[in-house]
Amino acid sequence: MCRNYMLFPNFTEKAVTLSYDDGIRADKKLISIMKANKLKGTFNLNSGLFVKENNGNDRERITRDEALEFYTDSMMEVAVHGYKHEIWGGIDLPLAIKDIVEDKIHLERLFSSPTYGVAYPYGSYNDDVIDFIKKIGFKYSRIAESNGKFEIPVDWFKWAPTCHHDDPKLMELAKQFIELKLSGWRYAPAIFYLWGHSYEFIDANNWYKI
Repeated sequence: MCRNYMLFPNFTEKAVTLSYDDGIRADKKLISIMKANKLKGTFNLNSGLFVKENNGNDRERITRDEALEFYTDSMMEVAVHGYKHEIWGGIDLPLAIKDIVEDKIHLERLFSSPTYGVAYPYGSYNDDVIDFIKKIGFKYSRIAESNGKFEIPVDWFKWAPTCHHDDPKLMELAKQFIELKLSGWRYAPAIFYLWGHSYEFIDANNWYKI
């Protein structure tokens, strides 16, 4: 009998990844923590909301130059989050398409590389939006509703994260993930998928969580 085995690179059975939205100056601190702990992740950007300059407030949005500094040098993935962060599931489809395409074009020009992922702004989407992002070459999209699970998604365009970093069960879920044993008839790898916004660490004064 022949079976297909799905594993992460280097035959790894479990992985951790982070997904953070909006392009905030606090991303720089978050990335430094991630790099120190050998973590990889995706930063979902609104390229139409980059500011020309800021006053150094880490809760503010980033400039174009900061985007290049933060994400290129760190080798983090950059994904589409809407040029102007529109509510895709709540506006006419042509407007949603415009917000998606403009962000994709600007990010790909800025970073000189293709974008493969999407995070739905406000977690808002519909079937027409999903059909469109599939047609223009995206490979996955993240929703905002956490599922508390570690499973590879069945539908890559409705990829639910494990939890938000402010989830009361964060550490409980982390313990479950560490202790999870993959054996027997389970051949799918496990992934702990954490999401949020870096400014939330400032608002809650809880950088210790990450």
